[in-house]
Amino acid sequence: MILGSFPSVRSREEGFFYGHKQNRFWKVVSAVFEEEVEPLENTSVLSSQSIRLGDGITVSASAEGGAAPYTYAVLYRKTTVKKWVTVQDFAENDTITVRPKKDTRYLIVVKVKDSRGAIAKQYFKVNVEAAEA
Repeated sequence: MILGSFPSVRSREEGFFYGHKQNRFWKVVSAVFEEEVEPLENTSVLSSQSIRLGDGITVSASAEGGAAPYTYAVLYRKTTVKKWVTVQDFAENDTITVRPKKDTRYLIVVKVKDSRGAIAKQYFKVNVEAAEA
């Protein structure tokens, strides 16, 4: 079996080669192993996409497909900087609170890892407004 060595744009976004559900790879693997193989999908959600400074955002991390059990990592950063702040490294806890420290726009990334080591990422934009005086 020969597989391509360059991931698609979608696969790079997912952080996992052959990450797009329609990729022929999954059909080949399903046929070889005679069972349905679903790619890992990150189905995480946030409690809000806009908060006041001092409040927290609850991340409900979840996944479908792949190979359970799953672990979850959550990181955030200001949209104006490149450095990510880790709230939780890969762990089984699936409810994580993020408390940004400044009133600005943030990116939050939720990473899901399955038992095979596949990782699926989901990005969220969050606006943090100044607290009322």
